[in-house]
Amino acid sequence: MASEELKFYAIRNRDGQWFRRKGYGGYGESWVEEITKARIFNKIGPARAQISWWFTNYPSFGCPEIVVFSTQISEVINEEKRVLDKQKTLEKAA
Repeated sequence: MASEELKFYAIRNRDGQWFRRKGYGGYGESWVEEITKARIFNKIGPARAQISWWFTNYPSFGCPEIVVFSTQISEVINEEKRVLDKQKTLEKAA
């Protein structure tokens, strides 16, 4: 299998806090301490747009930075046998 690399992007401010997704309604904190709550972008363009907005509207806050995460496929799990077994179980139950 060819080695495929995926890149993901997150935004971090100068205080080390992570930009988070606020969702519909947009309430709550925009910046959080935990990386598990950070908004992860799969394209760099939307992350850059957020940085431009924050730096344009809050220049005293400083310019946030983009953190790039790289990953590769480490394992592929074939689920065919499990699904076939489950289908047989459901057929017996019916």
